[in-house]
Amino acid sequence: MAILNTLIASSAVALTILAQAATPVNALAAPAHVNHARNGVSPNHNGMIKRKRTTHKNRKRCVAQQNLGNSDTSNNNNGGNNTPSSTQGGSDATYTPPASTNNNNNNNNNHATAPACTGGKMGLAWAYDLASNYIPNATTGRTCWLYNWSSWAPDASLMGNLKFVPMFWGENHAQDFSDNVLNSNNNYGVALAMNEVNEVSQANIDPGTGAWQWRQYVLPLRQNKGYYIVSPSTTSAPSGITWMQQWLGQLGDNEKPDALALHWYGYSFTDFQNYVNLFASTFPGYKLWITEFACTDFSGQGHWCDVPSFASQAAAFLEGHDAVAAWFPFGFVGSMVGVQEENRLMNGDGSVTSVGWEYLA
Repeated sequence: MAILNTLIASSAVALTILAQAATPVNALAAPAHVNHARNGVSPNHNGMIKRKRTTHKNRKRCVAQQNLGNSDTSNNNNGGNNTPSSTQGGSDATYTPPASTNNNNNNNNNHATAPACTGGKMGLAWAYDLASNYIPNATTGRTCWLYNWSSWAPDASLMGNLKFVPMFWGENHAQDFSDNVLNSNNNYGVALAMNEVNEVSQANIDPGTGAWQWRQYVLPLRQNKGYYIVSPSTTSAPSGITWMQQWLGQLGDNEKPDALALHWYGYSFTDFQNYVNLFASTFPGYKLWITEFACTDFSGQGHWCDVPSFASQAAAFLEGHDAVAAWFPFGFVGSMVGVQEENRLMNGDGSVTSVGWEYLA
């Protein structure tokens, strides 16, 4: 049961962070309109809203938030027809993927090229509850990217050489994404698609709906603006790779992404290494964006990681992996939302932790 609790809880991070991150970062310095409360949520200060705790003691999630600068246009229909399993794959999960098909190969010769980096492959997954004026403290020769689970860019004066990567989190954020990215004069050159599509409390859509949303909101960025576009992210649950295979099978060759996104939470570097290699071998020819990962125990039952060692090994592994184009450890956040405190990468005063430096240095 402890293992099951861990597996169920391990993808709880992203939507809690999203409730903070989907707010425009510069709203920290500007008044914001408070959203109307929706089913299962209660309003919190400064317009942030948090989901009430569910019946499972290890679940701790927040509802995706609309643009606080506009009137609330929330839509509780996530567009999905199927409810995917919420069971997460940690160190005890096993999975044998179906045989690869031609539909899984990256055989589109018209793919865009990612913007060039002046640093390495590392990116900052930056939550709204951490002040954006700390961003320069976490910018080193290894860093290139920053995303915040939203389409709202931080103040450009704080970004230095970092490249902002907007995310189309899901259909509830379509208006924000359309205004800030799809139909705007902003040209960030790269964009992320839907967040944890195989997780019931995240974007939660079936592959067919995922293909429709991709065509509607993300694919036009490459067609019209030359963007490098990254697939929806999947969790390391057994359903993750299956979802990605089925989704790719819905797309024509000229519709396929330039890279695939994945998340991982588990107990050891070996498990992480094995999962990344499994993903790479299941989808040969694709570059990988690992947009969330941490070595953590959500169950509280005694599983523990040597986090500094994990961070050091993971950084070297990812920088040297030919298939990995970008990687974002969790987390540059205020609240760790169930991830073990040892994984904190930045202190509340804006100083980088020793584990943070294992990734950044």
